[in-house]
Amino acid sequence: MKNKLLITTIILLTVLNMGLLYIIKKNTQNKGITSIENIQLKEQLDKTQWNLNVMRQTMMLQQRSESTPFGEVKVKRITEIGNIPFKTLIQKEPYLCFRFKETDCDACINRTTKLLTELAPHFPQKIMVLSGYANMRQFYAFAQTYKDYFSVFNVDTLPVAAENQSQPYFFIVTPDMRIQNVFILTDEIWEATSEYIHNMEHKYWNVHCEHKH
Repeated sequence: MKNKLLITTIILLTVLNMGLLYIIKKNTQNKGITSIENIQLKEQLDKTQWNLNVMRQTMMLQQRSESTPFGEVKVKRITEIGNIPFKTLIQKEPYLCFRFKETDCDACINRTTKLLTELAPHFPQKIMVLSGYANMRQFYAFAQTYKDYFSVFNVDTLPVAAENQSQPYFFIVTPDMRIQNVFILTDEIWEATSEYIHNMEHKYWNVHCEHKH
């Protein structure tokens, strides 16, 4: 069922959130509970609420993105002088696309790039990184570093709902130019990012491999 895992996660986080609120309320009435313990519970509540908001946002962005045509997007490749139509890159199989802009979270970009280099040998022709560098020297340096691991292109903007967020994101693009399985990347819930990639491998390419968290 589409979005079943994401919906289940949201429900579980919501239940956990309610449970933490109840515990904090009871602790406030119980003088045997120290203020430090209450602070720790409050921090856990804030983290759970953050994760819940990210999951909800991801689900909504995925639904919006999958109803939007990809359009006539052109991208830059280091081996060519001009820009090329994105649709000419998508052949018979889907691609796992990692999109980031130079103003996005550096830690998220670096950690994900490292993970993708580890995954690349399993399906080297199916990983695509779409960077958003305004400075072409930075793009060329990045592309030159990782060209042996995955395809690297530069593009100003994409017709994906998640494009307006301040975080990198993943999506699948199918041969018929449909956007599927959008996922917003955050360093706070890195385990979910790794799990997303694992699920996409299994769903589209039937690949199984170990990930380093």
